[in-house]
Amino acid sequence: MGATLSYADYLVAQNPADQSRRSSPDLFCREARRRIEGNFKAVKSNFNRSYDKVSRLLMEGKLDWLAAARSTRSRRSTATGEERLRSPG
Repeated sequence: MGATLSYADYLVAQNPADQSRRSSPDLFCREARRRIEGNFKAVKSNFNRSYDKVSRLLMEGKLDWLAAARSTRSRRSTATGEERLRSPG
């Protein structure tokens, strides 16, 4: 934001009568501030405890069924994709 505002000030200094050079940087900075505020809110309200719980279960081997189901489905979709490539269509 600092670079954007600095460049806008430079452009206005080149042509003080043209203040329109400030409107787009102003809009950019307002949107950036809103995104930053949203990111800080997201950091405060996240799913870390849930991820920690699932990670712990995974490391303890209690989610092996999930990994097995996922790899089986991946093999099936890969085979289906290979069949599509071979069949004229």
